[in-house]
This record gives sequence, structure tokens and C-alpha cells, in this order.
Amino acid sequence: ETHQGVYDISYLLTMPNMTLLSPSSFAQLDAMLRYAVNEHDAPIAIRYPRGNIEVVFDDTDFVCGKGYIRQNGTDVSIISTGRMLKRAYEVSDILKNNGISCEITELPTIYPIDKKAIAQTAENTKFIITIEDNIKSGGMGEHIAEIIVSDSIQCKFKAFAFPNEPIVHGTVDELDKKYGVDASSI
Repeated sequence: ETHQGVYDISYLLTMPNMTLLSPSSFAQLDAMLRYAVNEHDAPIAIRYPRGNIEVVFDDTDFVCGKGYIRQNGTDVSIISTGRMLKRAYEVSDILKNNGISCEITELPTIYPIDKKAIAQTAENTKFIITIEDNIKSGGMGEHIAEIIVSDSIQCKFKAFAFPNEPIVHGTVDELDKKYGVDASSI
């Protein structure tokens, strides 16, 4: 139960000078590994999911510290990273069927976070949700909320993540559903 992989963003972001990457495709993982080995000269961690990963697209877009708008929308911005990018598209499809247009922003670099990408997507829709496979406390959503407050970004905000408690054993899909980070719960 202590090895679910939902605590690492929180504890790694407390380390000074840490860079934290989370690929959403094998091509991105390859680019990140090359960057980490050949260019980066400080502590760095690359997250990878437990179990199988379903690739939404096989894009090699990766510049350390840069976020990417993957889908334009007008009503709500979904910010995600890693395996949860697929979840962002699933949520977008459900909301589209209900007349809600979603912008999807991917943050392959969780830290240092791309404040410009966050401000841009917030300006586009005025409503941000984050989806991550980490606990809420100290996670990507909490860091984005801090940016929204400190930079006086005007938008609504909601974070979807695992609760701050020991996560029981189960498959990735079972745990996502149990803790409300599956597409239908979101």
C-alpha cells in the first residue's frame, strides 16, 4: 500500500533544485531520458506509470519547463500530466457530449512549472481543473493553485487527485474509480 506511486510529486517537489518530468508517451520518455543524461546538470526525476500506459498521441514535444495546449476549448481548462493526459481527453469527451468545450493543457515538466501556460489557459476559459495521479497535498494541483493566488489569476479552480491517506491495494483502474479520478467521477 505504500508503493502506489501517488506520493512522489509531493515529496520530490520539496527537494531544492529538483526537476520533475512526467511523460505522456514513449517518444516523450525517450526525449526526457536524453535530456536528463546529456543536458541536465542538477537533480532530476522522471515519473512513469504503474502498469500499462495507453498513449493518446506519440508526440515528441518536450522542452524542459514548457507546457503545451493540446486541445483548444472555451469553457474549462483541464491541466494534466503523464498518464492522466489520456484521462483529460476522456473527461473532455464526456463534457463535450454535455455541451462543454474543454481546453487541454499538458505539463510534461511538473517542476519547474510553466506559469505562462497556466496563465494562458486560465485566460482562455476562466476555469481550471487539474487531474493528477498523486495525492492532493503537495501535488501539481496545489502548486497550480498557489500560482493562481500569488499571480492574481482570475479563474475558478478545482483539483482532482488522490486523498491524503494511505491508498489501498488494487489495479490502476480500480483505484482511479475508488478515489474519484476516473473520467466519469470527474
